[in-house]
Amino acid sequence: MKMVMTGSSQNNNALINNNSNSISFEQLLATSLKQLYIKDIGLKNQTAAEPTPVLFSLRTLDLDDNTKFNESLRTVLKHEGTRLVKEDGGKKESSKYGILESTAKELGYKGNIRSLTMADVETIYRKIWDKSGAGSLPYPLSVVHFDTYVNSPSMAKKILRQSGGNADKYLGLRLERYNRLAKLRPERYGKYLNGWTNRIKSLKVIANSSFDKQNEYISKRM
Repeated sequence: MKMVMTGSSQNNNALINNNSNSISFEQLLATSLKQLYIKDIGLKNQTAAEPTPVLFSLRTLDLDDNTKFNESLRTVLKHEGTRLVKEDGGKKESSKYGILESTAKELGYKGNIRSLTMADVETIYRKIWDKSGAGSLPYPLSVVHFDTYVNSPSMAKKILRQSGGNADKYLGLRLERYNRLAKLRPERYGKYLNGWTNRIKSLKVIANSSFDKQNEYISKRM
């Protein structure tokens, strides 16, 4: 279900790091790495200015942009599905592969939404990926942010700032927003809450799996 990504939302689709009041991706990356170091290694007295083997290891494990995009796209399609949805999310327009008709047109697709091919899907989502700024974030935060951005660009940018680059906090804030929406407007959003909750659980599995692999690699180097 798409909450945003219609024509009226495109003014909000500038990259996060173009907003002078937001945290830069470099700051988010540094914060995320420091938090992972403290949480997973337990050296709470380590200062941010000191070079650490963990920072080196995480940079080494970081994925290139194409790999991060492919992993993120696979996750989004798993969540969104491939079928045609009429009046997606209460909107008077259809979607397919999680892409609204209006979004497809805004991003250059000229055909009928029913006729979307996988090549079309990858092209459209690649443009959304570039707009989201997810490529500048470390994995798995890149997956978490892109999946959220597909659901709602404005929500994604706000939560990224609030989370400080911490994937666990990011997902917690996203769940809080969904619970709040379902409580405030149950007649519209209540039916989506279970699906939203399962989506976040799936993302948590991805995030935890990534941290486990990082810790295994780090332990071998220590």
